[in-house]
Amino acid sequence: MKANTLTLLILFLLLPGFVVEVLGVQDTNDTTFRVHTLTPELIQTGYPLSGWTKYYEGDIPGAYEIDFDDSTWDTWSWMWMSARNLPEEWVGVRWYRHHLSVDSTLFNADVSFLSVMFGAADIWLNGKLVISNGVASAEPELYERGDARIWVPVTLGNTKEQIIAVRFANAHIDRFQRANFSVGMNLRIHDVKRSYHAAIAEHRFLSGIQWFIVGFCVVFAIIHFLFFLFNRRLLFNLWFALVCTLFGFGAWVQSHFFFYQDVEGMIQLQIFMQMSMLMCFAFMSLFLHSVLNLKFGWVFRILFGSAALISVIHVFVIPINPFLIISALLIGLYILFISIHSIWKGIDGAWLLGSAVMIFILSVFLVVALEMSGRFMNIIGFSIFQAPYLGFGIALIAMSVYQSRRLATLNLDLLRNLREVKQLSEKNLENERSIREAEIQRARLETENERKTAELEKARILQLSMLPASLPEIDHYELSAAMFTATEVGGDYYDVLTKDDSSTVFAIGDATGHGTEAGFVVAMTKTLFQTMGASFTSEECLRRMSATLKDAGLRKKFMCLGLLTVNDDTIQWCSAGIPAAIIHKADTGEIELLESKGMPLATVTNFPYQTKKTKLQKDDIMILISDGLPEQMNQHREQFGMDRIADCIKKTSGSSTETVIHRLMECMYEWSNGEPQHDDITMLCLKRLK
Repeated sequence: MKANTLTLLILFLLLPGFVVEVLGVQDTNDTTFRVHTLTPELIQTGYPLSGWTKYYEGDIPGAYEIDFDDSTWDTWSWMWMSARNLPEEWVGVRWYRHHLSVDSTLFNADVSFLSVMFGAADIWLNGKLVISNGVASAEPELYERGDARIWVPVTLGNTKEQIIAVRFANAHIDRFQRANFSVGMNLRIHDVKRSYHAAIAEHRFLSGIQWFIVGFCVVFAIIHFLFFLFNRRLLFNLWFALVCTLFGFGAWVQSHFFFYQDVEGMIQLQIFMQMSMLMCFAFMSLFLHSVLNLKFGWVFRILFGSAALISVIHVFVIPINPFLIISALLIGLYILFISIHSIWKGIDGAWLLGSAVMIFILSVFLVVALEMSGRFMNIIGFSIFQAPYLGFGIALIAMSVYQSRRLATLNLDLLRNLREVKQLSEKNLENERSIREAEIQRARLETENERKTAELEKARILQLSMLPASLPEIDHYELSAAMFTATEVGGDYYDVLTKDDSSTVFAIGDATGHGTEAGFVVAMTKTLFQTMGASFTSEECLRRMSATLKDAGLRKKFMCLGLLTVNDDTIQWCSAGIPAAIIHKADTGEIELLESKGMPLATVTNFPYQTKKTKLQKDDIMILISDGLPEQMNQHREQFGMDRIADCIKKTSGSSTETVIHRLMECMYEWSNGEPQHDDITMLCLKRLK
């Protein structure tokens, strides 16, 4: 770390002490004895019996009497103190005496004592017992804690000098000391007519502010947790959500201090709040590492692990307040260090986030320093003890600005990448067109080269003449069909017709055997399909065609035939020995088989053929094939099979139907590795466009 960075860090660490000394700090530890002066104006807002109080350490008889001599007693500036500041001679009981100089207009006036107390107390006014709140005894067996907050109506005497005596006791201070909780009491004199309601209104206002802070933190915690769920790679959103949650919990505990009655419950809440503040610091350091892409060094790991361990011990085993404070101090200093270091290094976002986090950390340090020194400070009516809330608000705003800036930058980068992708896509499309044209040209050349003899030439012409000259145009569909004949003419066939209900029926078939007999079966099948296909359902059409072919006496010449009916997005498939229809789902990229099992035509009369239905979505592809493709063998006598066909189709996602057909043939040729084609291959491909 450079020297300038170290100098800047030292200045930041000295800042809280400088502010305490310069900006009008008031020290309340005044031990000069003075007599309280009580006027009507002072009790309107509540007059605290804080400074210039006589006290005696221990129990002493008759200390409540008016003429009791307390001249040898010490003076204490405040009846309220931290448990860690208790004197070594504390015996569990302490006496206080307040000397009042009462204005004559308040003689015999009705007033109220507001007592906020952690312990038990007996209160006297002018030698008369006003209230016993709990059992004020130094013996733990006899001691009983009183109500934390009580209002006591009293009547002042008719003399100028009056005495308030308090016998305060707390025999169970060990838990208070471990939690660094306050011990003692706060006694105020209020106007009896408006004191209670005014105090309640004031406390509700202050509690409302705390609840507003809690709600603010909860909203930011939810927002950044949702950011994390939408993009889990941005872990810093999760850490910041935890920071907001922990700080909001601390503010929620603070809101309970205005109306508490259960002291033990408040001690437990304070213990949880102390833990939450420590872990808030720890997760804030984790957040800075994540958002600024800093390395998680051994210093961070030790500090974070120690904070987690101390928090667990502090809450679930025994409060260890000194260790917790030390751990928070070290993590706070570490946060200041990495913030300044990141700003010095010019890391993107460091000025915005690092500065805001430093303001928050320094505000906490300032409040802790003031609290430990027993001082308080107001700046233009603003209590400096509210500074951490303001500092955390600045951190929240900085995080929002950073997030907005980050999203704007990402959007600009995305637009730039989209333009590049568009340019690359146009080039790829042009290349694909060239490849497709080359593949079509090569297929034509291969078909022409395979016609070696005149007999085969005539047979193929006859076979091809039975195929439709062109496929019809169907709304929302792209269609392609192809037949790839083997070296010997076989009996593959495909056909199409349109029914009266505007549905389209496709037929794909494969006759057993080769040569003229297979061609004759194909010719009969074409005639029967064109005659019956438009008038009957697929099941009835197959049954009638099967009966007719069987009656023709073709001597074990059968016809495998499949009928595919397309009506908008609804598909019906009925098969008599043709392989299952193959569907490639565009949304999942998976392959589905639409299988309808049935005996080939001319084998069995009145076979119960079955129709299977499905629906095609946008960019779904359906392929009908004859058995020549899956049964093609390689040099090792292995069949091409449906699994390889499915794998090949998956690789053609987004391609045209013509490309799919030709790609299947290419896959087959590559796999067969020079083995000649054994049977005709016929394919019919449909693609849903909308």
